[in-house]
Amino acid sequence: MKDDKSFYKNLIIATILSTLLITMWNGLTKNPEENQETKIIEQEENQIILQPEITEETQTTKQKEIVPINSKPKIEQQADSIKINTRKLQGEISLRGLTFNKLILQTYYQDLKKIEKIVLLDEQENGNSYIVDFGWISQDKNIETPTSNTIWNSKNKELTATTPAILDWTNNQGLKFQIILSIDENYMFNIQQSVTNSTGKSVVLIPYGRISKTIKELEKAIFILHEGAIGVFDNQLEEITYKNLAKKDYKFENNTNWFGITDKYWLTAIIPDKNHSFITKFSYKNNKYKTEFIGKNITIYNDQTINLNNYFFAGAKELNILDKYSKDLNIPLFDRAVDFGWYYFLTKPIYILLKLFYNLIGNFGVAILILTLIVKILTYPLSKKSFVSMAKMKTVQPKVSALKKEYPNDKSKLNKEIMKLYQKEKVNPMSGCLPMFIQIPIFFSLYKVLYVTLDMRHAPFFAFIKDLSAPDPTNILNLFGLLSFETSASFHIGLLPILMSVTIYLQQKLNTQVTDNETAKAMTKYMPIIFLFLFINFPAGLLIYWIFSNIITIVQQFLINKKIK
Repeated sequence: MKDDKSFYKNLIIATILSTLLITMWNGLTKNPEENQETKIIEQEENQIILQPEITEETQTTKQKEIVPINSKPKIEQQADSIKINTRKLQGEISLRGLTFNKLILQTYYQDLKKIEKIVLLDEQENGNSYIVDFGWISQDKNIETPTSNTIWNSKNKELTATTPAILDWTNNQGLKFQIILSIDENYMFNIQQSVTNSTGKSVVLIPYGRISKTIKELEKAIFILHEGAIGVFDNQLEEITYKNLAKKDYKFENNTNWFGITDKYWLTAIIPDKNHSFITKFSYKNNKYKTEFIGKNITIYNDQTINLNNYFFAGAKELNILDKYSKDLNIPLFDRAVDFGWYYFLTKPIYILLKLFYNLIGNFGVAILILTLIVKILTYPLSKKSFVSMAKMKTVQPKVSALKKEYPNDKSKLNKEIMKLYQKEKVNPMSGCLPMFIQIPIFFSLYKVLYVTLDMRHAPFFAFIKDLSAPDPTNILNLFGLLSFETSASFHIGLLPILMSVTIYLQQKLNTQVTDNETAKAMTKYMPIIFLFLFINFPAGLLIYWIFSNIITIVQQFLINKKIK
C-alpha cells in the first residue's frame, strides 16, 4: 500500500483530470431527441389542425384547417409587405398571412467588429426560422377565416413609431377582419384586432397568437442560463428548456400574464388581451418549438363588432425597458425574462448598483472594482475576525501537537482536549470560513449579472479587455498577443486566470496552514492550479472582481498579521 503522501498527491491529480474531463464532456452535449408526442394533430406535410378548448357550445362543431405559419403557399399572386422602420428595429410584416417574418435589431451586432446586426426574426424555408403571427379560426367549416394564404389589404407600406398600419380583409360571407398595428420607440408592438359581423347570423370565432422557432441544430445548454419557453401564469414564473420541451408538450389553462421564447439576450413574448380567456400551449415537433395562445369561443352576433388588444414584445432584454413595460402595461414579472436565477433578491440589486456606478464613471470594469471595494468594506469585520482567529490558530498549534503526542491512541480524548484548548484560547477553527460563505452568493450573483445582462455584452474595460462578458482573449502560448500567430482554442489560458491563480497563491502564503491533515494540505497546495483551469472560460469581468478581491484580502491579511506580531 502506498504511503499517505503519495495517495493524496494522486487524489489531487485525479481531481484536476476529472474536472477537465467533465468540462470536455459538457462540450459534447448532444441535441435533444425528437419528440414523438404532440398536441397539434398533423394531417399532411403542409397542413395542421389546432385543437381549441372544447366546450358545450363547440362540441358538435368541426375544426378548421390552418396552413402552418412557416409554409410557402404555391400561388402566383404576389403579396407585399409592411416595412418596420424605427430607431431600434427594422424588418417587415408579410401581407400574406400577416406574419412577422423579418426583424433586425438596429443597435446590436453579432460581434465586436460591428458589421452584422442581430437578426431576431427570420423566415427561412430550409434553415433556422423564427416567426410570429396572430389570427382567428372557426370550428365551423362553413365560416371562412384568414389563413397563411390570405393576402391582407393595407394602404400603409411602413410601420414607424409615429405611423401605425391598418390592415383589413373581408370574406365572402360578410365577416370583416381588421388589425391596427402600432409600435413604440423600443420593442413593443400593439396588435388591435377587430371582427365585424355582417353575415346576418351569429358566428363563433377563436383568436390565437403564436411564436414559432425552428432550430435545425440546438446548441448545448448552459447550466447557469435558461433558454427556451417562458411564461408567467397567475403571477407564477414558468421556465421550460428546449430540451424538456422536446420531450413533451405543456398546457396552461390558468390566467396567462405573458409567454414567449427567450434566449440569452433576446426575447419574443406575447401579452394576451386581459379581457379574454386563453389556453397557452408550448409544443415541439420536427425541430419546431412553438408557444401559442388559443382563445375560448367568442360569439359575435349580427351587426356586432368585437375587439382584442394584444401586445407583442420582440427585442433586446434591456432591464430598464422591461421594468417600464411591467409598470406601464401591468405585465407581472416581466423583468424575470432576464434570468437572474435563485439569487434574484441579490442579483438584481447588484446589477442596479453596477448600473449606477457605470452611469457615474462610464466604464463597467471600473464599476466592478468599486462594487468589489464596497463588498470588502462591508465584510471587513468578519474578515478581520477570521484573520485574527487564523493567527491565533498558529499560536496554539504547538499545544495541539503536544496533545497529539500525549493522546496518540485515544482520538475521543484528544478531540475533547483540543476543544477545551480552543475554548480557553478563544479560538474558533470555523471562523476562517465565514468570509468565504458570504463571498459565495455574491460571487455567484455577480457571475449571473455578467453572464445574462445585456449591459455587459461587448462592454469594454481597458487594454485587451474589449468584452467583460466574454473570457480573457489573451493566451500564454503567444505570450499574450506579443507573438503574431493564432493559438488553438483547445488550450487557451489568458492573463487574467493566471493573475487570479497568483493572487490565490499569495493569499495562501500569508495564511499558512496549521493543520496536520494531509488532504487539506494537498488541496491547499494545488488549489491555485485547479482554479486556473476552472476559470479559463469564465467572463473577464468576473475574474477582475476575483483578482481585485484577492488583492484587497492580501493587503488586509498582511496588515493584520503585522499588527498581531
